[in-house]
Parts: sequence; C-alpha cells; structure tokens
Amino acid sequence: MVSDFGDIIAKTSYESVVWKEVLANLKVDGVLLNFIREESPSFEILRNMSENVEEADVSPYIDLPNSWDEYLASLDRHDRHELKRKIRKLESEGAFKVCHDGDPSDIDEFFRLMSLSNDQKRDFLSDKMRNFFRDIFQTFWSKKELYLCFMKLSGVNIAAALLFEFRGQLLLYNSGFDPKYARLSPGFLLKAFLIKNAIDEKKKRFDFLRGGERYKYDLGGKERKIYKILIERSL
Repeated sequence: MVSDFGDIIAKTSYESVVWKEVLANLKVDGVLLNFIREESPSFEILRNMSENVEEADVSPYIDLPNSWDEYLASLDRHDRHELKRKIRKLESEGAFKVCHDGDPSDIDEFFRLMSLSNDQKRDFLSDKMRNFFRDIFQTFWSKKELYLCFMKLSGVNIAAALLFEFRGQLLLYNSGFDPKYARLSPGFLLKAFLIKNAIDEKKKRFDFLRGGERYKYDLGGKERKIYKILIERSL
C-alpha cells in the first residue's frame, strides 16, 4: 500500500471508541500502524496503548497567511532572497504556470516529467503505479478535488505537480521536472506559485505530505512528525 498518512475515518470525538473496537477484533497477534500524524487524535490514543512508538518520517506543511507579502516576510531572509531572485530569472525567460481541472491525456505528460526527475521516481512509476495514478486522476478530477499544474516555457512543459484539495487545504501529492531546465528551478518555483495561488484563494493550509526534502523547508514548511506504532493483541 502507498500512503502518506495512516489513520481511521471516525466522527470527531469518536476516535477512541472506533480504535478500541477495531483493535479488540483483531484476528492477528499484532498490527503495525504506519504514518500516524502527531496532531491526529489517533496518535495520543494509540500511544497510550503501546510501548512501541517510533518516529517514522516527517510531513512538512504551511499554515497560510492572508497575503503573499505576509508569506514572503515569514521566510528566512536567505530563503526569501533566493525565492525572489529565482522568480525574476524564471519570469525573464517567459515561463508561466498553467493548471488544468483535468484532461485525462495530461497524465502521460505528468508521467514523463516525473520519470525525468530522478531514478527513484522513474523506478516508482511501474505499470501498476501508472494505472493507480490514472484511477485517482479520473476519480478525483470528476469531483473537482484534484489539480494538475504545469510550468511551461516556449510551449514545452518543464515541470508538473499533482495536488488534491480537501477541506480548504491543498495537498501536494507528487511532482516532476525536466533536469534540462534545472538552471531555472522550475519544479521549486511551480510549487512556490501554487502556494501563492492557495493564498490568493484563501486556502488554510498547503500540505507537502510525507518526506523531508530540503525544498519543503526552503519554502517555509514547518516540521510535523509522523509515527509508526506497533499494537500487540493482549492474550
């Protein structure tokens, strides 16, 4: 299973009841629960049930301010200077961002850019994973809950990002860029422009999801830990 977070679906304040019912009916001696967010109600509930709690990864995010200027002011001085410099350079080349509500044919262009990004992403995109991406694209595009955005230069897509929208948040699901254009930092700046759009549209949070890549912190991401918890069934 490929998942950024692990949790249950339960009404607010019923999380403990649901977890106890689920765990009481386990048919195995134990279960490893991966990627429980530290701010989730489930974390405190499960931590009190287990002595085996380990930090598994991080998942940075930005609670969005009211304006782009406020966002820029919140960045480290060096990061703010670098972002402005890179934006000026990119715009001087005539690059621009375009987002689609979803044309199914665009997913193949997304695959191309994701594969070009690095060997890890190329290897990740097996036929099975490509079909999975196509399924989620078709499902969430029709609900207007998914966006596919490109950075274009001279009619060519040089970076791409796939995002979900959920309860006033934008969640960066995956991305890619063409290394031939690395001097323009297109992948990094596409994400910066997506943050600006989210602020302009009064979104509450931009969530980078799982992984501690440097660019997330350069764009102002705040640390959030996610945990794996082993629950062993009482005999």
